[in-house]
Amino acid sequence: MALLMREMRDSLKANKQRYNSGLALHKIPKGFQDLPTAEPTEQNMLPDAFPVLASAQTATFKKFNESFTRDEQMAAHNLAVESCLTCHAQACPGPVPAIRKLRID
Repeated sequence: MALLMREMRDSLKANKQRYNSGLALHKIPKGFQDLPTAEPTEQNMLPDAFPVLASAQTATFKKFNESFTRDEQMAAHNLAVESCLTCHAQACPGPVPAIRKLRID
């Protein structure tokens, strides 16, 4: 799971850089849809609400990939970041400051 989350962070970070450079954003990789079934590094770190939060995140990624306009992409990107923050606020808060930096202003 930690590897998948690092890949998610890298993808969101790259898209923020692309957006700020005036470029179109890349689609979210299909592999990120595996979040609900990813094996956690430490089982006790998952919040009870993880299955619901992970399913919501995969729906957010789907919405992002269906976004076409620049404004839609920015909104979907920020929704994905907020979804990450919601889960990390409940468990494993260490990466929260780095996740906040992924927002597109």
